[in-house]
Amino acid sequence: MFAILDKSKSLLLLPAAIIAVGVQSKQELPGLIVGIIIFLLLLYVFRDEPKPTAKQPNALVSPISGYVSAITVDGSNSRIDIDQRLTDVHIHYNPGECYIKSAQWFDGQTYFGTGGDNIEKSAYYEYQCMGKIPFVVRSHPALAGRFESNITKFTTVDQLENIGYTEFGGRVSITVPSINVITVKPGDKVIGGKTPIVSLE
Repeated sequence: MFAILDKSKSLLLLPAAIIAVGVQSKQELPGLIVGIIIFLLLLYVFRDEPKPTAKQPNALVSPISGYVSAITVDGSNSRIDIDQRLTDVHIHYNPGECYIKSAQWFDGQTYFGTGGDNIEKSAYYEYQCMGKIPFVVRSHPALAGRFESNITKFTTVDQLENIGYTEFGGRVSITVPSINVITVKPGDKVIGGKTPIVSLE
């Protein structure tokens, strides 16, 4: 059905535990039903997907699946905010071929997916890239989840490279020079690794 993300397989112990408790308390049928429902839900939420293969050298593509929540222009930089729901595929892709200048985790508050001041104070993972244009990708995992990253700084990463995943969704922000044309608008649905969001032409 779905190829569950490797690092989330331990969560499948939860439905097994519920079934075991049901057996111990002589409530086998309710425990079995609840366990199966949770098992199927976990398979769906943490599903994998085939890696996109069609590179777009003249664009930055969306790093995640979700929808564009805001676009902010601040002087020489523009920021695209993309919200990833619990039901979206949680894999992150590198938007464009680049050299990783820096990559690190910043501690902060738990992000509850409400935006506003909470997002500004929440924990996040950020990496800076030098490619056709410089860009910064910042990931705010929701609900105390972490961003599990495959990135190593001072290396070159291809466009569409699987760079990690968030456990429970969250928000990803991409900051680019304002001179570049943004090809999406707030409310647009985007697909990770496929939807172009910034033109490099």
